[in-house]
Amino acid sequence: MPSLTISTAASTQQRVDGALFSNLIGYYNTANGAFALESNTTGAGNTANGFATLFGNTTGGRNTGNGCRALYDNNGNWNTANGHQALASNTTGLRNTANGCQALLDNQIGNGNTADGYQALANNTGSFNVALGFTAGANLTTGSNNIDIGTVGGVAGESGTLRIGTVKQTAAYVRGISGAIVASGATVIVGTDGHLGTVVSSERLKIEIEPMDKASEAILAKAGHVSIQARSRPRWYPAVRPYC
Repeated sequence: MPSLTISTAASTQQRVDGALFSNLIGYYNTANGAFALESNTTGAGNTANGFATLFGNTTGGRNTGNGCRALYDNNGNWNTANGHQALASNTTGLRNTANGCQALLDNQIGNGNTADGYQALANNTGSFNVALGFTAGANLTTGSNNIDIGTVGGVAGESGTLRIGTVKQTAAYVRGISGAIVASGATVIVGTDGHLGTVVSSERLKIEIEPMDKASEAILAKAGHVSIQARSRPRWYPAVRPYC
């Protein structure tokens, strides 16, 4: 398809047939592909490569779209989309990065998302999510501040959650934990669904609870390394009796 270069004192546009068709005063734009940046009027610094890439963009600037219909509805700024229909529904979302076919497909106004993989975060409209892998985070819809690595995600609207792996992973190895000494903290437990959490010692099984302050330092200094085994219940705790 033949290309056409339009030069003015303030701008340089590179386009092919149908590309940058509506451009008025936008500058430093590059469009390669039929109808790429077709609606652009004042947007500046955009790069569109592919059929109808950045098609609906009118005023958005500093966007990069590579792939058929990537950033198709975009009017936001500083977005990068690589892949067929990547960020295709984005309207005013800012600073999003989508790599992969239909990555961040439904995002419209979400900001600061990063999706890498086929349909990664495809259904999400939230902000500041990170998804890495095939359909990673695809279950998310409105959630924000999630990190999904190699997993389709959990609850549709959850936020602030880290999920790693799928049911196909049956073992986990993390370096830097074994042998590391932690001064204080709580015991970590693992649920059957892989959920990590902590359990706090119950006060109902204790009496005369008082802070030890620095009294424990001398005791621990003399104790050295010891091993202990917990009783099933404290000696003073009464046996369970049936109701009359």
